[in-house]
Amino acid sequence: MENASLTAAAPVAPRPVDESMRRLSLHAQIVRHDAAELAAGYTIAQHRLNIAGLIVFCGVAAWVGVHTFSRPIGLLPLVIGLLSGWVLTDFLCGIIHWAGDTWGRTKLPIVGRALVRNFREHHVDPQAITRHGLVQLLGEQAIVAIPVIGLLRLYDPAHDDDVGTTVLVSLYTTLMASVAANLFHRWAHMRHPPLAARVLQRVGILISFKHHARHHCAPHLQRYCIAIGWLNPLLDGIRFWRALEWLVWKMTGAVPREDDLGRTAALTILRSDRQ
Repeated sequence: MENASLTAAAPVAPRPVDESMRRLSLHAQIVRHDAAELAAGYTIAQHRLNIAGLIVFCGVAAWVGVHTFSRPIGLLPLVIGLLSGWVLTDFLCGIIHWAGDTWGRTKLPIVGRALVRNFREHHVDPQAITRHGLVQLLGEQAIVAIPVIGLLRLYDPAHDDDVGTTVLVSLYTTLMASVAANLFHRWAHMRHPPLAARVLQRVGILISFKHHARHHCAPHLQRYCIAIGWLNPLLDGIRFWRALEWLVWKMTGAVPREDDLGRTAALTILRSDRQ
């Protein structure tokens, strides 16, 4: 049904259009959610659940951390594990951010209110993230990560297995950094983040305000890696996200960003990508 609508709506012979006029036309089609309504969707019950999730996550993370780092670890496995975990964090956060921006609806039971709502609010009020407390900022990620990091405890390579130890350090780094990613993301929205954050941004270890600002140019089609940003030039350059969207659309008929931008604007973007 979606594919039929797209075909019917597509122009027969598209003519060249001035880029600035095309952008103005697209912006006029965008329909946004109400920022106040989205903000009100964060309830006391969810806040309490986030507190419990963070407490449990910290306990499990400490338990798995002892399992990971109490073994003898050579310098090379440690460095490779930390670096690969950092890169994997960038990719994982990009996938999650792209999925949250592109798919789902705020009206979905549980997932809509607890997860999708956050992505919609962030686009209509980008600075809200700088006003959120740590519980709201990190709670949902911690809850999702609890079973995953718990399973990591089952992975127990031999102490003389450098490859296995490297994988263990890499996965632990990925999970810990992914939970903290929204904090890195918040700093990228602050003109004057903490000193440590500014230093890490300047040396390229964390994503900077300037780098991330490009993502917030509607319709938000680029720079989805919001924790570190190393992979953004590569993934944007090869049109990785557009390829994923095309694949999901062809398989399901779902229109990318329909809930975020409104159906008309979402279809306009999808048609322009196919031309």
